[in-house]
Amino acid sequence: MRMVTRIVGAVVAGAGLMAALAFNATAAPRFVTGTVDANGGLNGRIAPSTHTAKNYLFKNGSKISIDCRTKGTIVRGNAEWYLVAAEGDANWVSAKYVDLTGPAPRWCGDSGETISVKITKDVYSRQGPSTEDKKRRLQHAGGGQEVLCYVYTAPGGSKRWVVTLEDGWVPASAVKTSKEIPFCQG
Repeated sequence: MRMVTRIVGAVVAGAGLMAALAFNATAAPRFVTGTVDANGGLNGRIAPSTHTAKNYLFKNGSKISIDCRTKGTIVRGNAEWYLVAAEGDANWVSAKYVDLTGPAPRWCGDSGETISVKITKDVYSRQGPSTEDKKRRLQHAGGGQEVLCYVYTAPGGSKRWVVTLEDGWVPASAVKTSKEIPFCQG
C-alpha cells in the first residue's frame, strides 16, 4: 500500500511541477511589449544610465518589445530599466516612460546562476553603470560579490560594468573571476 501511495504522490507532484513550469512559461514570455509614454520621445541608451550615450529615439506611442529589465539610474523615482529587443545596438530605456502591455519582463541575467567574483581594488558600487551615477557602497579589494551580467557603457564596447546581485554596478575592470560573465539579456 505504501508503494502505491508513493507512486501516486510522485505522479501528482510531477503533474504539479509540470503545471508550475507551464504557468511560469506563460507568465514570463520571452519578450514583453510596451508603449512609449514620453512627450518628445524616449531616448534609448547604450546602458541603463542617464549618464551613457543616447543611441536611438523612440517616438511617443511607439510599440516596443522588451527583452529584460535591470536596475539603473533612478528616473523620477523609478530605478528599473528595460532592454529593448531590436537588431543592432543595445537600447536601454527608463521603465518610467513605458506602459507595459502584459506582465513585467524577466530580470536580465536571470539564468538562475550568479557568478562569484573577487573585487581587485577599492571601488564604489554605483546606482547605474557610470562613475557619474550615485555611489552606493565602497567595495574593498579582496571582497567577494555575486554578479549577474555585464553591459558596455561606451560605444564600441570599450568599457564594461557588471551588475551585482545586491550592491548595484561596479566596473568590470575591478573584478576577477574564472567564469565568463554573460551580457545582460533575458
